[in-house]
Amino acid sequence: MMKYLLHTLSCLLLFAAETCLAQTPGHTLRSGGIDRTYRLHLPEGLPDGAPLFLCGDDDLLKKVSIPRLDVRFYGERDGRGKTCWNVGYPFQADMAVDDVRFLSELIRHLQKKHGLSRRNVFCTGMSNGGDMCYLLASRCPETYAALGPGAGFMSVEI
Repeated sequence: MMKYLLHTLSCLLLFAAETCLAQTPGHTLRSGGIDRTYRLHLPEGLPDGAPLFLCGDDDLLKKVSIPRLDVRFYGERDGRGKTCWNVGYPFQADMAVDDVRFLSELIRHLQKKHGLSRRNVFCTGMSNGGDMCYLLASRCPETYAALGPGAGFMSVEI
């Protein structure tokens, strides 16, 4: 059943009709001594306890017709200068950024600020963002109702 729900969530987020974060202004949250950037789509009339959808890729987060808060979050630059999520790849050994910590802090911040659900938190990502979903599932499964990686794999032992 859970596998079916994760697949359904992934498909819903991957193939919905309209991107909603492309023109939204960036926000910052300080985490681990670094100012981290995220984009936020806050629909009018968002009810208390609305779900929170996080997405690691612009192309994946699409508008769904339920009131919710959408967040597009960003990875930091690695030693090669490329933006990525620190998921334990060998070439990330020198990256000190803790992306699991950042996303946990971001979720708590947004829940408190906007009165969002503490149970209905969802996350999706593609490629390195999908790898991040797997890492989040292994490190803090209690935080998420579902994680739906579009593509990715678990590349490190947890």
